[in-house]
Amino acid sequence: GETVNEWDTCSTGAYSVVRVWMLGKDYGLSLDPRDPFSFCHTELEKYHRACYTEFAGNLDFLSDWDVTRLQELTAEVPKEYRADTVRIAVAVMFQRDVLREDLSSYLTGCRALPAGLREACLRGVIFGLVSHGAPGKEEVRALTYCQAPELTKDEKDICFEELLVDLENHAPSKVKDLRFKIYGS
Repeated sequence: GETVNEWDTCSTGAYSVVRVWMLGKDYGLSLDPRDPFSFCHTELEKYHRACYTEFAGNLDFLSDWDVTRLQELTAEVPKEYRADTVRIAVAVMFQRDVLREDLSSYLTGCRALPAGLREACLRGVIFGLVSHGAPGKEEVRALTYCQAPELTKDEKDICFEELLVDLENHAPSKVKDLRFKIYGS
């Protein structure tokens, strides 16, 4: 691709196929549950972000849907890709959990992670809610989550920021109204 977004889409798509082959043990490929990113470690540097974030899709079942295990499961991911990898892993978990009423385990789990991963985890919750939300209403559950009294002011700030960024990609026409609803300007 010519743009960063085209490059990212193309390269993550390629790793998506490899990941599926590994899960099916096709073409002699298989996933190492002790290091789910072992394949990525051997790839050229320019492919690392795409590989690590795409392989993050394996962490839902490898962590038994427990975000606190993401610290250990991403330990071998280079620092510059680790937060993105955690964010994507949490978002992927919402394929299963988006309809759950009680999402408190995510907040509790995110808070148990070290600072850099804690924020990535919270961002992943919002990204997951928006990405897997009801069509045309992608922002509804995420907005409710961001307004929860259990969130600290800093958590709410991160939450609202991520919501607006994610909504820009899913429903850009709603961003201006939502920004006004959140910030009043």
